[in-house]
Amino acid sequence: MKSVYIETSIPSFFYETRQEPEMVARRTWTREWWERYKDRYELVTSDGVIAELEEGEYQAQADAVKLVAGLPRLDMPDEIAEIIDT
Repeated sequence: MKSVYIETSIPSFFYETRQEPEMVARRTWTREWWERYKDRYELVTSDGVIAELEEGEYQAQADAVKLVAGLPRLDMPDEIAEIIDT
């Protein structure tokens, strides 16, 4: 089974609340992909994605984190972890 890396924009668009047509389209496309294709791939993420989703405060933050929290996480080289921490 092929793997797909789920980065921050996927849960962000999945729970997008803005009503501009472009944002509604992105939310719709993201949800359609998630429902149709997520079971065809091994979805993976990283601690960096989780950390980015947990930053700040925004509507549906808990839902966005929950969407990817149970996915397997890729190991990050120390250099990448340092960039995320800065």
